[in-house]
Amino acid sequence: MTNQPTRLLLLESEQILVEVLRKKLNGAGYSTDVAQDGEDGLQKIKAQPPSAVIIDLVLPKMAGIDVLKTIKQDETLKNIPVLAISNSGDPAEIAQLNQIGVQEYLIKTTLTPDEVLQKIQALTSGAQPAASQPGAQTAAAPQAATAPLQQVPAQPAPIATPLQQTPAQPAPVAAPLQQIPTQPTPTATPTQTTTTAGAKVVIAEDDKFLRELASKKLSGAGYELTAAMDGAEAIKIISEVKPDVVLLDIIMPDIDGFEVLKRIRASQDEKVKNTKVIILSNLGQESDIEKGKELNATDYLVKANFTMDEIITKVESALAQK
Repeated sequence: MTNQPTRLLLLESEQILVEVLRKKLNGAGYSTDVAQDGEDGLQKIKAQPPSAVIIDLVLPKMAGIDVLKTIKQDETLKNIPVLAISNSGDPAEIAQLNQIGVQEYLIKTTLTPDEVLQKIQALTSGAQPAASQPGAQTAAAPQAATAPLQQVPAQPAPIATPLQQTPAQPAPVAAPLQQIPTQPTPTATPTQTTTTAGAKVVIAEDDKFLRELASKKLSGAGYELTAAMDGAEAIKIISEVKPDVVLLDIIMPDIDGFEVLKRIRASQDEKVKNTKVIILSNLGQESDIEKGKELNATDYLVKANFTMDEIITKVESALAQK
């Protein structure tokens, strides 16, 4: 009899993340079902218990933490291995996960598909669907994931670092920029107001996974995207492309986001000087936000808890400003 692939259930409302993770997991031989809200996910778990569950704690209709509480109170489901995805890694949230019996988690804004795959491989290694194993432990992984995400991965971690840290060494100048293709840009006269369709956006972000997720989301919304991987490259691209909006990470190799913003505002080119800039703060410290305001940042997003839809909303809002 042919062996059936291990079945997983992914509860995630962010479509781009669903596509990326599903491709990675299915490519590794898993069969990945998807639910995009908590109620649907719980129904699917009860109808056909999977071998493991990957669940975002922020879900429509029913919060991920409530789904997990319901599972853990059900004798037939409580032993299903769970990998939780936390938006912020807040200690209170992680303590709540531990209390209900979930030890494995990753932080959404810094996870990579490889890390998710590693966790799932550990959780499902040699196991039948956990619902049929009343004595199984909640997490089969040999290492606990209660430490911050950057301490967990076995493979090299993404470049992004917590805000309070500084990059260990200046990164080498990035390879020549690859522009992310979008739909054809409609021709606009100089007197027309910039709209979503064809508006130029530069994203300066050293975390490859986050950069690609945001780029796909913005490209899909009709923006003309260019990506930079460090501060020096960002300055070069901004001067050449003259974008309408810049999404600017604060912590980057070579030149940090604040210095990039200073140079934008000091530019002799009026178009560059007046570029709308949305800063990306790792943890949303008040000092960072205040410094951004002093440098005339247009807006800010906190990387620990924003969604891809919020990026679109912020860019639209920046474009609407005079």
